[in-house]
Amino acid sequence: MQNHHSVEEIYGYCADNWPETHTPEHLSVLCQQRLAQLDAQAIEQIAAQHQLTASEFDVLATLRRAPAPHVLNPTELQRSTLLSSGGQTKLLHHLQAKGMVKRSVAATDKRSKLVHLTAKGKRHIEPAMAEVLQQQSAHLHSAGLSDKEFKLWLKVLQKLLRARETDADR
Repeated sequence: MQNHHSVEEIYGYCADNWPETHTPEHLSVLCQQRLAQLDAQAIEQIAAQHQLTASEFDVLATLRRAPAPHVLNPTELQRSTLLSSGGQTKLLHHLQAKGMVKRSVAATDKRSKLVHLTAKGKRHIEPAMAEVLQQQSAHLHSAGLSDKEFKLWLKVLQKLLRARETDADR
């Protein structure tokens, strides 16, 4: 049994009780929020199976997708994650204590400490990410999306995201 109302139920409540919000735009927002919530929950569960939090998963994945040897400065790292500066510092200390990242002083700026993905961090993030992607693929398959539908959906999502990110940068 679900522990929350379905998007269709919520949208139906709008039709009954707040008809001016019963719009395709509102349905879009509800669907996006629910998908984001479900994806976040899936990442949390998979990360936990690999002894990681969702935030640790995010940082390690960000480092892993950086060019080898998988090193970023804190500013570059923060630009690709959802962490505040203070939250990132605390998280990096924790990951360093777990042996998943190491820090070194930047040659160009002695005030900045570079963040390196360690072999241990790589051993944790690679299988965790593989599981996330496998699960996402399974969800897309169970939804019955054809390859053509998936590619169209992805194209539309990217178009919307580009427009929103451009608006946010203004």
